[in-house]
Amino acid sequence: GWSLSGNAIWANDFIGSTNAQDVVIKANNIEALRLTKSGNLLWGGYATLGSATNSIVLGVSAWFFMNWTNNTALGWEGPWFFMNWTNNTAIWWVSAWAGMNGTHNVALGGHYAWQYMSGTYNVAIGGAYAWQYMSWSYNVYIWTYATGVALWSNQFSIGNVIYGTGMGTGGTTNGMVGIGTMTPTDKLTVVGTGSFQNLKI
Repeated sequence: GWSLSGNAIWANDFIGSTNAQDVVIKANNIEALRLTKSGNLLWGGYATLGSATNSIVLGVSAWFFMNWTNNTALGWEGPWFFMNWTNNTAIWWVSAWAGMNGTHNVALGGHYAWQYMSGTYNVAIGGAYAWQYMSWSYNVYIWTYATGVALWSNQFSIGNVIYGTGMGTGGTTNGMVGIGTMTPTDKLTVVGTGSFQNLKI
């Protein structure tokens, strides 16, 4: 058995199971950490209610009804919710990702930062439906309720004030920025009035 003062161990010794059962660590009879038989690390009560492999979950109720691999969830109360995807990272609280089937995405925020999406290589920073009902790729959305043009890729939105299109490959040639418009038509398109001091062009 394992001594409370430690044991002398050898190269092939380990702490764990040799059958298809999770390894659970408790404090005060409350689950604190679980190493699953599928290769996941779950830290926090009720960390998962789905099936996953090779993933890391830190937080209470961090995963709900999911089937995926190679993901990382840090937060509380379901940062990932009703999803089937791989190679994603979600940080913060209350279903940062909900109802999605995407890969290689990053969500930083809370309260459905991403919702009903099936895109790849996207970044969402913010909360309260920052992305909703989307199926596109290579986008960056920053701030609460940030959105863009439906079904477009390679775009960014900062607070629904500044938008960009044509990001990524060929961005120096094709990239355009819009203020007050999601669909700029020039390198810089401004919709509305403006004021300038010491402007030199």
